[in-house]
Amino acid sequence: MFYVYAATVESADIPITLQANETIDYKFLPYDKFCDFVQSVAFAASLWERFPAYQNALETYVKQVLKGATCKK
Repeated sequence: MFYVYAATVESADIPITLQANETIDYKFLPYDKFCDFVQSVAFAASLWERFPAYQNALETYVKQVLKGATCKK
């Protein structure tokens, strides 16, 4: 199972505590860089293959929170 949580933060310089044996990494990314990352080989293949099916719903949500943000080029 995989979850992505979106948050807006003033700065990426905030303390993060990872859950041992559950979380291996985190990244703060601008939305366009997140889209690039999700569609790259650095991301789990089983998930990036499914990203296009959820991209429109995610875009709708993100546009409400992050005015004008988009993945679409």
